[in-house]
Amino acid sequence: MRPVRRFVPRLAARVALAATIALACATAAATAVALASTPPVPHLTYIVGLGTSNPQAVVSNVDGSGPVMLGQATSALLSPDGTQVAAIDTGTSSTLTVYPSAGGTPRVLPTSKSFMQLLAWSPDSKLLLVAVGTTPRGKLIVFDVAASPVTSTTIATGVLNGASFDPGGGADAIVYSLATNAAGTSFNLFLTTPSGTPTRQLTHDNHSKFPVWGQHGIAFSRLMTPAKGGTPMLQLWFIKPGGGGLRQLTNVTDAPAKSTGLTPIAFSADGEHLLANYIGPNLNWHEAYVLDLSRPKPQPRDLTGQNDGTTIGDAMSVAGGLVLATTGTSSDQAALSIEEFKWSGGKPTVLAKSGAYASWNL
Repeated sequence: MRPVRRFVPRLAARVALAATIALACATAAATAVALASTPPVPHLTYIVGLGTSNPQAVVSNVDGSGPVMLGQATSALLSPDGTQVAAIDTGTSSTLTVYPSAGGTPRVLPTSKSFMQLLAWSPDSKLLLVAVGTTPRGKLIVFDVAASPVTSTTIATGVLNGASFDPGGGADAIVYSLATNAAGTSFNLFLTTPSGTPTRQLTHDNHSKFPVWGQHGIAFSRLMTPAKGGTPMLQLWFIKPGGGGLRQLTNVTDAPAKSTGLTPIAFSADGEHLLANYIGPNLNWHEAYVLDLSRPKPQPRDLTGQNDGTTIGDAMSVAGGLVLATTGTSSDQAALSIEEFKWSGGKPTVLAKSGAYASWNL
């Protein structure tokens, strides 16, 4: 499944929060791997050299073997069929490049002076969803990478907080979070298509962010104020694309002061397993959480059981039995590593000793 990871100003501090929150949204595309018309080529992609002047995107076998450097990048996202890696290099400007996983000539797409963020691939690996800019003039853009030359369509403008494709494919429906007031503080979910029309507002609570679309509906974060008062924090909610089935999934009440809360990252293909990230009182504290949505009242569970804020959930396997995560702290990016965890728990497997912010199509 696809990361966490993440609309904020995800280099240094931007990389840290974006890696957990909105590469929240970018992770959703992997859910649709099982729906591909041909068997996907299993690959893993991630970033090495963060914190240096030359960070690089890497593609490898899904077990971490055979790593190949692709090019300079600060974020990367593997297509569901495993044949392409989209990568963004955020230097003095942001450059979007699509690399063939098997090698060959990369395609350099637009360069922007604004911060660019990878959000999701469409289930058929033909469309790429990218956010450009974090100001009121931000844009949500769909790139048709199957077209020659590549075409792009701006489907929303304003202050955005995540987006995701419908994993069922079909018309490639898209859900996104957009500020609905001039101050950029009230967010609701909207549904649209790759052409940007028609568009329909899905929520009206003014606190809906970071949507991730699964088999049975959309998980998202809603800002909630504790019943007994205190600092508002993000809780996980669920809604069906038709607007029904709205329900609260989590009610974390023992969080430290000034915690951001929970953001969804990825679904299993059957929509029963949900991966989320809990963001603590500062941008360096992240913990991967999992929820079993087959239960009437799903209980969020700390994936590692350590509660030490050193695990960023990046992606989930299609079957839901494995979780891909970046471990370490974003304050020491050179020490970050990529590990594979079993949903049921146990000792993780290290896939890359030096690497961060991974995606796969396992």
